[in-house]
Amino acid sequence: MMKLNEITIEILGKKRTLNSSISLSAMTPHIKGHKTILYLHPHNELLFTVQNNEKKYTVPITPSSMSDNGGKHTTTISKDGNKIEMVEHLLSALYGMNIDGCNIEICGSNYVPIPAFSAKKFVDLILKAGTKTIHDKKQVVCITSPFYYEDGSGSVAFFKPTKNNLLTISALIQFPDPIGEQYLSIELDPNSYNREIAWARSYIRANCTDEYWLHCKSIYPNFPDDMLKAPVPLFNDGIWLVKPKKYDEPVRHKILDALGDLALLGFPLIGAITIIRPGHNFNRNMVQFLSKKLSIVE
Repeated sequence: MMKLNEITIEILGKKRTLNSSISLSAMTPHIKGHKTILYLHPHNELLFTVQNNEKKYTVPITPSSMSDNGGKHTTTISKDGNKIEMVEHLLSALYGMNIDGCNIEICGSNYVPIPAFSAKKFVDLILKAGTKTIHDKKQVVCITSPFYYEDGSGSVAFFKPTKNNLLTISALIQFPDPIGEQYLSIELDPNSYNREIAWARSYIRANCTDEYWLHCKSIYPNFPDDMLKAPVPLFNDGIWLVKPKKYDEPVRHKILDALGDLALLGFPLIGAITIIRPGHNFNRNMVQFLSKKLSIVE
């Protein structure tokens, strides 16, 4: 049985948004040679607006907007059948940089571009635009007593209170060599996110043979023909062909993804969370679990 007081919604100061609008044009995932334009506008809520082929729609950032269509390696949101794909890196940047409100406008496709396969370009945009406090009260989800979540997939998340108003997020991943077993814990604020997490790139988890690289290119047609020029870390037979920036870049990226998925809860999380073997499916299930606990509290 779930306890009513394990998590609560509390007020913690005022919301923050961007100081000015800013834009980015980058390659569209899954569409060769195509670019999508992304605009970030100041706003009091967090939402996506898509302008695509004379069709315009809005999708708010809530647990109910999560879609299973994203699969294991990315996250999709939707409303009334209108989808926005690959949202996790941008949402991670907004979460990590303490942005509570932003109207994310996408023009030219329904994909969020993924420049550098990390959140770094988005963080640079946020820093360039600057941030400001607005009058709206900031609501946060506070962990008030320890609990855990598992969904039967072999992954598990542990939650416990902390003595400050920050999120401490830890992750353990387990893969064959050369990735191996990696663990990282970080107390999250904009400086630590930018320094330790934002730059961490996606990585190819399978043994990358020539045949498998062709498969990767069928999914991301803007990948180069030569796998040794790949923009992401990859390996073959236990040896890095494209090396990570740091040996633990993979676990850093897992934390990046987890923060992007946690943003779908709709409230920043205050407390400590440790995720064993995180992944998008598990992260989304965890967010739904937390959302249900909040409905009990409310």
